[in-house]
Amino acid sequence: ILFKHFNEAIALLEVVIHISVEKLDKFHPTYANALNTLAGVYNETGRYEEAEHKYKEALEIRKHALGSNSLIYSSSLSNLAGLYKDTGRYKEAISLFIEANEINIQQFNENFIYLSEIEKQHFLKTLYFNFDVFYSFTIDYVDKDNKILQAFQNLIYSTKGIILDSVTKMKKNILK
Repeated sequence: ILFKHFNEAIALLEVVIHISVEKLDKFHPTYANALNTLAGVYNETGRYEEAEHKYKEALEIRKHALGSNSLIYSSSLSNLAGLYKDTGRYKEAISLFIEANEINIQQFNENFIYLSEIEKQHFLKTLYFNFDVFYSFTIDYVDKDNKILQAFQNLIYSTKGIILDSVTKMKKNILK
């Protein structure tokens, strides 16, 4: 039954991709979103070469359309890294995970303090999936490359430090 649903999803996504190209163009973020989603379905069904091709295409579009320090671009990096993780290509995965985490930390550092509590929760939910995939990767491959542990520690310390700083500033403002 699940396989049937994947095939239906693929067919629908191919229609979305066709419409996106027809109504927008091949460089629009909406087209990249459809490619990225299709790549995820391919990844789940073991069609790794097709998934890699779609992830890479979505990654390039998002980089040019949204910038190389966008959270959506970072998410694309994590998705491709996850594919590499799933296929045992950990050396390729680690460099992408590190790049994605650097972007996430930068965005976290630049934006977190200015957000309302609700916006902070939403922002953290946005990052949570990428962090979770990286945590899983770290557990599986920490003994293979020291850079993984360094990147993991940097992510943990940076996010905790930013949250602590934000809470401290909020407390000072409340007590004024």
